[in-house]
This record gives sequence, structure tokens and C-alpha cells, in this order.
Amino acid sequence: MESAIRGLVLDSNVLVAAERAKLTTPEVLRNIRASAAIGDAPIVISAMTVAELAHGIQRCADVEVAGGAARGLRVAWLGLCAYTWYAPAHFRRMLARALGTVRLDPRF
Repeated sequence: MESAIRGLVLDSNVLVAAERAKLTTPEVLRNIRASAAIGDAPIVISAMTVAELAHGIQRCADVEVAGGAARGLRVAWLGLCAYTWYAPAHFRRMLARALGTVRLDPRF
């Protein structure tokens, strides 16, 4: 039976706990998928979570941890920016390809 869950939004406390446990991203995602029984539903973070993480990085006393986290956040932000630039064009191409197979009755 398919899961009724359509997606999962992670809160910052989950990500902070994972960082403190020194888990890698694949480990975190595997653990969440196994414990939440969400199947292949997307796992995302909200803009508020990103802001909370950025605030935590600024307040972090450990320079090495803060530097690594800041680099990771910058890479994630760059990925989001690139995606928002690329995704609409990709969606239009996919839609055009899918609609190319649609044949309507001329009388319609």
C-alpha cells in the first residue's frame, strides 16, 4: 500500500541533532525514511529552517564547525538558486514533450 504521506518537512532540531551525532546526510535520510515509513516521498527543509541554521552558524563558538557549516549552507543556497533558474525551463520541456502525445478530437 502506498504511503499517504506526500512529503516531509524537516525542522532544524532534526538537523542539529544529526550534526551533533556526526551523521552524514545519507545516514540522516536513511534513518528518517526507515523510522517515518515515508517511502519515496520527498524530504525538504523550509526557508525558516535555513534561516534558523544560518543563525546557529553565526552564534557557533567552534570556528571549525561554523566554517564547515557555513560552507555547506552556501553550497545548498547555490544549489537552490541554480534549481530555481533551471527548473522552470526543464518543466516546460517536459510538459511540451508530454503534450506532444495528446491528440484532441477536432470537434472538441
